[in-house]
Amino acid sequence: MKFRCERDPLVEIVGAARRGVTPRSSGYLALTGLDLRLTGDRLTVTGSDGYLTVIASVEVSGSRDGRCLVPSTLFGDIVRSLPEGAVTIEADDNEVRIGSSRSKFAVKTIATEYPVIAEPQGDAVTLDAALLRDAIAQVVPAASVDDSRKSELTGVSLAAHGDGIRLVATDTYRLAIRDLAGTSLLSGDRKVIVPATALKELVRLSSSAETVTVRVGEHNVAFEVDGVRLISQLLDGKFPDYENLLPKTPDSHPNRLTLEKESFLDALRRVGLLSKDVKDSKKVRLVIAADAVELVAESFDVGKADEVVEARHDGETLEIAFNAEYLRAGIESAPADEVTIEIARPNSPVLIRGVGADDFLYLLMPIRN
Repeated sequence: MKFRCERDPLVEIVGAARRGVTPRSSGYLALTGLDLRLTGDRLTVTGSDGYLTVIASVEVSGSRDGRCLVPSTLFGDIVRSLPEGAVTIEADDNEVRIGSSRSKFAVKTIATEYPVIAEPQGDAVTLDAALLRDAIAQVVPAASVDDSRKSELTGVSLAAHGDGIRLVATDTYRLAIRDLAGTSLLSGDRKVIVPATALKELVRLSSSAETVTVRVGEHNVAFEVDGVRLISQLLDGKFPDYENLLPKTPDSHPNRLTLEKESFLDALRRVGLLSKDVKDSKKVRLVIAADAVELVAESFDVGKADEVVEARHDGETLEIAFNAEYLRAGIESAPADEVTIEIARPNSPVLIRGVGADDFLYLLMPIRN
């Protein structure tokens, strides 16, 4: 294999592919490397941990087709350290040689076969990248980050809903739902669970993209963004049945608190500095009256903080406590300048919505006082 290209596009595709190489890759020698494949003037770089795969490609000046497997971290660091300008890469069965200006490196290749990466065979569907990014960002914070828990809780459920799809994530303490109308990604009553880690990578990869092409297979899903493909295995298991948690009637949550989003978040951040650890969570109490809400956080060892924020409240005066981080995530995700917190009882899940935004819902369990 031999080719020549500019440093910057090479750095970009190698950096993208390296995102597929994670700590899980260490159990399999081949997956600690990057698979470089040259066909004509097209260089393709693949990185994978066996569950998540990133494939990136770029046009180069190819001289000899070929393929080699290089150490992911070392190769990426070398390429990134090179001076601007042209880079020449040549590889044989034993080593890859990298040259740029006066810099020259010879790195041993990984002497093993790279695994075949299965790609989904489903129909391609093109989605608006900005809408998908926003939807993912709204629900992913509610997914569990605890790998010791049920695997399906570390993912996001995608299901056909009306004329579009519904994204749902939960860690059992909170639940986030976002509907994307007019997005025919899944047919019938099919549901899949995509790892939240894969969707976070998709958000990063698509930060400046206009569209995302999606293929959903039986066991995996592929997203293509500006020439980069991200392939992820789907999670097994049954996603929790959350339908019984949704309000059945408009009056099921008679207490409604309406807040100006940013002013409440600012107060929550300040008060949260003094929040008390409760079972590894940070507790903040809301004391709700007719025209204001008081945020209170205290720690026996440190001190106490409280702040009053203007609000509108329909219902009875009450007090309710939450994990401060979970509350912040729900308020931040609500797509509006004003947010409502709807409360049935102090010990029942509350509903957080953006005013005038019916496509997003966040359910949050209170902490017992």
